Amino acid sequence: MRPLPFDLEDLRAFAAVVETGSFARAAGRIGLSKSVLSRRVTGLEHALRAQLLIRASAARR
Repeated sequence: MRPLPFDLEDLRAFAAVVETGSFARAAGRIGLSKSVLSRRVTGLEHALRAQLLIRASAARR
């Protein structure tokens, strides 16, 4: 069996963002800083070669 191309913690980070709808809330839920959470999700996207989330800057809202 081939190993996964990503860390399962990256998948957990992605799921938390989807469930909460926010990087900030997801970071609080799983006990990571927003920057670490973002790096995990970005790493997952790179491993899967797909954009999983559309990020919007707070300045554009």
